[in-house]
Amino acid sequence: MGSLENTASSHAFYPFTTAVVTTDHYAAGYAGPEPEPEPEPEWLASPKSWLMNTTGDLIPFAEPVPKWDTAIPEWGLAWPAYIYGLGTLFTALALITLLNIVQLLRLSSLPSRGYFIALNLLVLLVCVTRMVLLFVDAHNHKDIFPKPVAYFLISTSLPALTSAFYILFSALLKATQIRTISKNIYDIPALVSIVVFNFSISFISDMVVGVFFKARLLMVICQGVFVLWGLIFSIAYIALFQRLYKRTTRPRNEIVRLSSQTHKGSAGVVEEGRPAPPASAEHKVEKHPQRLVLAVKVTLVATFFFLAVTALNIMGIFSDFSIMTTQTPEPWTWWGYQMAFRLCEWGMAATLCFVATPFRNCGK
Repeated sequence: MGSLENTASSHAFYPFTTAVVTTDHYAAGYAGPEPEPEPEPEWLASPKSWLMNTTGDLIPFAEPVPKWDTAIPEWGLAWPAYIYGLGTLFTALALITLLNIVQLLRLSSLPSRGYFIALNLLVLLVCVTRMVLLFVDAHNHKDIFPKPVAYFLISTSLPALTSAFYILFSALLKATQIRTISKNIYDIPALVSIVVFNFSISFISDMVVGVFFKARLLMVICQGVFVLWGLIFSIAYIALFQRLYKRTTRPRNEIVRLSSQTHKGSAGVVEEGRPAPPASAEHKVEKHPQRLVLAVKVTLVATFFFLAVTALNIMGIFSDFSIMTTQTPEPWTWWGYQMAFRLCEWGMAATLCFVATPFRNCGK
């Protein structure tokens, strides 16, 4: 009786104990092996390759980058050399462009002053974005910048350099009065339209891909547009270079010829009664063409840098550096590609800045 009473009382206090145990054992006996977890995508292998968006989805980084945790130790001193070496070059160029802009604002009588101010501002934009991209968080390897901001810092050099070259090309065509398909191509409305178009497609693609990763094809289309611009402008300048050079050297040659005809007669001796032209007048007429000749020559150097940037951009579309690739680039290959790209960008920006320096385009 006692044992029965104890059993009954235990069931009264714990009425579901036996049932719960039986159910747990039953479930454990027939649950089967747990399913293996699915492998993570390659872009999730590194925690620094993605960020969470506002909806909680994972957004990978569209720009192909190496695995930072292994690449940076492998590079050793080459990584800080890339960051601080190139960053210093762009900083120095930024200071020069600032001085140019200040000087140009004071020279209200300088011809084509508006062209040179716009050109220096675009070069300054290239330098500033490169300084931030390198010094603050090189290629966003620490994920400091949001995706749209990182894309903007990386891609802004293309519309800025393309627009700057077009402005300089237009200024030279206008100064030399070379006939082209239409005079409207170097008018102010055309210049503004091209610059706005370049920055609009770049900015829109950066913002859209920053939010919708699957739309990254838009970045490839944007790259293709700047490749097309680069080929058109570079080939056009090379084709017109001889005409530009002859047009800029013709005034000086005419001065020499007229001066010779003034001082010499048909027998080759100095004619009496004909005063020589003032040396100051000859110097005044010669001074502008000499600077224009230098601008035409230096712009040709900028054209070859532009072609190099375009070639690297093409390589970036059809190689492991493509935005559409699923491959992770090798550390040293990626480092060499980025180093070459930055040096070509700096070379093009520096030559454009040299041509737009007011001390070379104004007389005292």
